[in-house]
Amino acid sequence: MILHKGDRVWFKGDKKPFRVRAANERFAICTRPYNFQPKTVIYTIVDFEWGMRGMDNMIFGIYSYYSDEECEEALQALTNGDLEVSSKTHKHTRLEIERIVKRNSYENGRRTSAGLRK
Repeated sequence: MILHKGDRVWFKGDKKPFRVRAANERFAICTRPYNFQPKTVIYTIVDFEWGMRGMDNMIFGIYSYYSDEECEEALQALTNGDLEVSSKTHKHTRLEIERIVKRNSYENGRRTSAGLRK
C-alpha cells in the first residue's frame, strides 16, 4: 500500500485524519494539527516494510514536522538510515489503516474515499 503526499489517512481508533506530508515506497510521514499549541503538530511515521507506525527515535527530536521541508528532510534521513521509527513498544503500533482519502479523489464532481484495510 502506498500513500502519496496530500492524502488523508485515518488509522484505527482515530477520529481525525492525518495528512501525508512526505512519502516514498518504504515510509510516509503524516501529521495533523495539535489544537492546544499553535504551529505544533502530532506526527506519525509509517514504515510499510515493518508494518508499523510511530515516533522517530530521537530523544529530543530534531524535526518539528511542521513544514513540508522538514518532513522531506526527515524522510531523506529515514531513507538514509540516519533516523528510524522508534522501536520502543510504547512508541509504536501496528499499522492499521481504516480509511484513505486520496489527494485528487474527485470522480464526477463527488469526493470518493478508499476504505483500505491492512
